[in-house]
Amino acid sequence: MPEPAVRTAWGEVGAIEAAASLFDVSSEAMHWRLYNCGFAGEPRPTPPAT
Repeated sequence: MPEPAVRTAWGEVGAIEAAASLFDVSSEAMHWRLYNCGFAGEPRPTPPAT
């Protein structure tokens, strides 16, 4: 996900789930990309499946 596209999408929707839907990725992947671009705090680790 290119940073300019992420920046634009984040400015338009402002919600991780909505942005993830625009890029057809998981919410977790979107949250990490937003974090790496400096737009969101660090994601919490996903608990292991039981």
